[in-house]
Amino acid sequence: IKTFVITKGVHEHQLENKEFHKAVYDCLHAFQCYNWGECCESDALMNDQALETGDMILGNYDVPSSPENKLWVIADPTDQDGKRVVTVLFPSEY
Repeated sequence: IKTFVITKGVHEHQLENKEFHKAVYDCLHAFQCYNWGECCESDALMNDQALETGDMILGNYDVPSSPENKLWVIADPTDQDGKRVVTVLFPSEY
């Protein structure tokens, strides 16, 4: 990982809600363990392949303490050094 980003909306909600704050870190841990959350089998397979190809990876997590009941973790395609920017965001912030 080159850079880690949390959007303003996620950050503000973390400050207001301790349960959500923990859920963000649980989602990040799952993502780092190659658990892509609530995605279909074909999307999970594409994410697995993206580990090798350097394409974008999307984690989609059910988070009841989120205002949208969802949280996304996106790893951008790898750069020339093989590093990624990882962003935690609400789907509406995409």
